[in-house]
Amino acid sequence: MTHVLWTALATRDRQQVQSTGSSERDIAAMEQRLAQQVAVLVRHPRLGRRGRIPGTREWVIERDHVLVYEAWRDAIVILRLLHARQRWPAPPCD
Repeated sequence: MTHVLWTALATRDRQQVQSTGSSERDIAAMEQRLAQQVAVLVRHPRLGRRGRIPGTREWVIERDHVLVYEAWRDAIVILRLLHARQRWPAPPCD
């Protein structure tokens, strides 16, 4: 059985996305989309494209959000939930 684990950073991202929802209906719809897409990844963990950081994969959710995750043998670890406009990975600090 494959488990889904959300890192603290991904959980914060998720809360931030929820806080930008204009209504409870929007938030509920986003949560439903997330649940559906994560369920797809549980069944097909290699489905997402190869990530920009080695060892990660990326799954686009309706053009505007990207789940960054690692596929382990018995778990999907959600590392980030990013808006498509966010830079990922962050540029190095000078």
